[in-house]
Amino acid sequence: MHEVSRKNQITNVFEYGHKHVLDSLEKFTNKTFNLKMLDARSFCKNKIREVIGSFSLGSDLTLFKTEIIGDVFGKSYWLVDNHARKYITNTDNNNQVSIDFSYEMLREVDNIISAALISQLSNRFSLEIYGDVPELVMPELKPLEEIIEKDFIKSRENLFLYLVEFQIEESPNAKCLFFWCVEEHKLIEG
Repeated sequence: MHEVSRKNQITNVFEYGHKHVLDSLEKFTNKTFNLKMLDARSFCKNKIREVIGSFSLGSDLTLFKTEIIGDVFGKSYWLVDNHARKYITNTDNNNQVSIDFSYEMLREVDNIISAALISQLSNRFSLEIYGDVPELVMPELKPLEEIIEKDFIKSRENLFLYLVEFQIEESPNAKCLFFWCVEEHKLIEG
């Protein structure tokens, strides 16, 4: 029962953190978003392909990943399609400078979002953790499940997955998803 309660606490930390992130994102962009939690679960590391591959992600995605460093290992994966990129950054595809600038803006947004959630985890579970600088990855080179599988190759623990979508009212087909994969051992034992 303690483990189930603890997993609920982990989920609540992510939910609470993302609600605050949503407010910050709306203020930063002066745009409106809705938050939809898509999944929260524990799973065995050898099930990464099955779990992550079950989500329909589409194509034309940009991926940023941020490593959690310290007492707990994990990563956030932020997937943004071109519709969401243009919406969040107020840029278009008319020139390369605009596109490059939009990626740097998204990196800063990812840094803000990841730092906020990592701080929530740190404070709630008394962990010494911080986030690395977000890394831009072009996922069309590999499926997301392959990227995550490689990132956790050395892990011997079960993982906790939290997946949330920032929905864009003005562009309902846009994709803006945050996957969090965190080794759950220290979170559960706390």
